[in-house]
Amino acid sequence: MYPPTKKFLETAINRFNSAMEKASFEDRLIDFIIALEALFLKEPLELEYRLSIRIASFLGKTKDERNKIFQLIRRAYKTRSAIVHGGIKLKKKGEFSGDELSSLEEIVRRSIMIIIKNRKEKEYLLREINSNPFV
Repeated sequence: MYPPTKKFLETAINRFNSAMEKASFEDRLIDFIIALEALFLKEPLELEYRLSIRIASFLGKTKDERNKIFQLIRRAYKTRSAIVHGGIKLKKKGEFSGDELSSLEEIVRRSIMIIIKNRKEKEYLLREINSNPFV
């Protein structure tokens, strides 16, 4: 499907598939974020903000769509961090909804498909995204 040099893509696909097999809302959210980190982050210090900017720039067609993606990814990342670092389970309404998780799933799916279709190396992809951020 893709050359072995694209380990980042393999990681993203594996985490996406892992998420699709899990029943736990929290586990699915964590796997989706890890998939997006594999696709869009290079250095470990580029966390929530850079991930959100890159995905919004990559997928968003309009300013409104980019803003919505940006906000969703930031919210998902903060929720993921609370789960991973704080060991919380999502109990309160409004913490992160099923609709938001479905939107996150679609973002991961679209990102993987576009990257497979374009067959670009990660460094080239990130340079392209970074040269044209939406902010």
